[in-house]
This record gives sequence, C-alpha cells and structure tokens, in this order.
Amino acid sequence: MGNVKTLSGEDYRQLPSSPELEQSLLGCILINNTAFEKINLKPSHFYEPLHGRIFEVMQKMYNRGQAIDPLKLKPYFKNDEALEQVEGWKYFVRLAGSAPTVFNPEDYAEAIKDLAIRRELIGVGQDVIQTAYDSPVDLSAQDQIRTIEQKLYALGDEDGQKEAVPLGKATKHALEAIKTARKSPSHVSGVSTGLGALDRLSGGLHKSDLIILAGCTSMGKTALATNIALAAPVPVGFFSLEMSHEQIANRIIGQMSGISSERLRRGELNQTEMREVIRSEEKLREREFYIDQTPGMTITDIRTKARRLKRLRNIGLLVVDYLQLARGFTKDTREREINDITQGLKNIAKELDIPVLALAQLSRAVDARLDKRPLLSDLRESGAIEQHADEVIFLYRPEYYLEKKKPDDVHSKDYKKWSKKMEKWKDKAEIIFAKRRHGQTGSVVLGFNGKITKFFD
Repeated sequence: MGNVKTLSGEDYRQLPSSPELEQSLLGCILINNTAFEKINLKPSHFYEPLHGRIFEVMQKMYNRGQAIDPLKLKPYFKNDEALEQVEGWKYFVRLAGSAPTVFNPEDYAEAIKDLAIRRELIGVGQDVIQTAYDSPVDLSAQDQIRTIEQKLYALGDEDGQKEAVPLGKATKHALEAIKTARKSPSHVSGVSTGLGALDRLSGGLHKSDLIILAGCTSMGKTALATNIALAAPVPVGFFSLEMSHEQIANRIIGQMSGISSERLRRGELNQTEMREVIRSEEKLREREFYIDQTPGMTITDIRTKARRLKRLRNIGLLVVDYLQLARGFTKDTREREINDITQGLKNIAKELDIPVLALAQLSRAVDARLDKRPLLSDLRESGAIEQHADEVIFLYRPEYYLEKKKPDDVHSKDYKKWSKKMEKWKDKAEIIFAKRRHGQTGSVVLGFNGKITKFFD
C-alpha cells in the first residue's frame, strides 16, 4: 500500500503503519519460535510487503516443525530484490537483534493487526467516496450501503474470530445452565416461552440456537411468535417483514385485554373494555419489546440491526417473521438464497449468543394431500432450512381443515364422525417438534383462542 490522498487534496497522509513493530515481532519469532503459539496474524496484516513474505515463510516452516533462524531463512529469499536492498540475508540477523527484551509477541501482533484493519477501513472509505461520485446506473444508494456493510462486517469477523475454549470453561458454562434448570420450577434452562407444555418438552429457547417455527397460512405462526416473545423474561427484538408495528401492537393488546383485534380495529368497545385496553397498553409500555417493520430486509440488514439491538438494548431473543421474505446474497437460485438467509440467522444466534426464532411458510404441497399434518419435506427450500436449524417446530391446527370439510347432512354418519373429530380439536393446536438437535422429538397440544389469537396451556 502507498500513500492516501486526503479529501481536501492539499496534502498526502501516510497510511497507519509501524515497520518497527513488524521488525520487533519478526525478531521475537527468530529468537523464540514458540511465539507463533501466541499470535493470530496473516501475512496480509503486514504493511511492508517484505515483512509479510518473511512472516509467511516463517509460518510455513513452523507448521512443518522446522526450526526458524536467519541461516535457515536464507535459501527461501535467494532472488528477493527487496531483501537485497536491505543488506540481504543479514537483514534476518538484524531482525533478531531488534527483538525486544520483554517477550510479549501477542501485544505486538494485536497492534500490527489493528493497524492493518485501519488501513482496510481507509480503503473502504475511499471506495464509498469513489462509488458515490461515479455510481453505475444499476447500483442504487441502498445497494451501495449494503455492499459497504458487508465489507465492514467482513473486517469485523476477521478481528473478532473466537479462540478455542478449554473444556473446563465449557463444562463450567454447562454446569451453570444445569443449575439454572434445576432451580426453575418448570426445569427451563433457556428462555421460557410462557407455555408450560412447550417448556417441559424443549426446556425453553436456548442461546445460540436457530429455531424454525413453520406452518401453513392461517395456522397462527405470528400469533404464537408474539405469545412467546411477550412472555419471554428478556428484552426482545421482533423483525416483522410482513406486518406493520401497529398491526403487531394491535394483536398484542388484543391478547392481553382479551378483546379481538378485529373489534379493536373497528373501535367497537364499551367503557369497561376501553379501560381494559388502556391498562393493557400501559403494561406493554414497560415491556422491552422492539419492533422493526422494515420490509425486504437482507440478511446483512438483519444482522446489522440485531447487533445494534444487542449492543443498545441487550436483547435476549430475536424473532424474524418471516424467513422467506428476507433476502440473501446469492440470487441465482432461490435454494441458495435461502441457504444464505438460514446460515446467516444461525450465525447471528451464535455471534450474539441468543436464541433466534424464525418463522417459515410451508409449501402448498400440504394442501394437495389428504393428511395435512406437516412434514420436514414441506418446508419451502427445506434442505437449507433443516440443515441450519437446531429445532424445527410445526404449528398444526386440524380444526382449520375440518371446518372446510363439514358435511351438509347433520344426520349422516359422516357428520357424526366429523363432529367427533371437531370436538377433539376445537380451539386446540398441535405443536410438533420435528427436529431437535439436542433432544428428542415429540408434540404437545395447546389451547388456541382464535378471536384474540392467543395460545395457552
């Protein structure tokens, strides 16, 4: 890299760098090869190209189990012109002599990486300015923002790579979760759903898990998601790609007040009901529940907003309604785009260490068969969704389908059979755990009040 011109154009500024730091680190490695065990650097992090090449050779030698010293480095740089300009192989001797007396290579490595990231940031900034001045016809301002976000988060990922965790530390965290579950009356180790039957089967929604809540149209996916989000004892981020924040709020007020959202929309309330609505709204003001209604979000948008909510509001649960309305990076096939989205959501769950509950629409194949009970193969673009999900939960309401099959003759045997089935499933829903990475599959039955879109035990 060379010099970077300032925006004023009046002078030039040197890119952030420190050849002396690079020399000191290379000297550390020559003096004590085990320095490699304490650093996490790439050749591209070095400002001086020669230093980057020297580091790369050292790294390869160390990985092969070879000792690294000036004489052993010499054969690898026979025709290196840059090295010849700085005393040739004797430069390696000088590097060894420049090693600091206090052996702390990790500090030097972190400083070198920090300077490298600053240089990359300057490069990204220059790209922003250049593209904004001379933008292609087919590149909108929003597209440019998303491209820049991807570049910035690529830098963030590189700097924030997680190191391997000792088993002792992992078992300590596991023990804490076990103790929490033991103390809980319902033995919930994750975020409680507020529904006892669900919590007993799943243990709650667990950190770093991607949970897919899927169902056909009109099953009540959003209703169940808002039920769970409202009951969660943690701050919640709710990304609604389909409904407005006002519609979501209307549903939640209906669930709390016991008044149907339809009546709330029309304002058909008596004085007592109005007081109940006001009380419910006042309680909801205290709830840490953050709704984002941006339509057509990309997975990068979701990640950016989720990170911000985690940083500013410390959310402990993220809900995305719904998965197929988001956009991925790859648009050549829908399957690959869904793969981008589901993998991105799983990465968000791991990065922020929170459960991510993503709603998903089932394919119309369900409507075409007699048995409407959903299967994993009914997930649209099911391969990618099933692969990345820790849990896949289906919401199934037989009542919805039975209502469409009501026999006309109330005295017939078919009507009696229908009536018996209807009685069994009236105001009920089956929650099917079709996949559980960390436990057994199964199902539970919940009550469902369609008028106020509320599920209950």
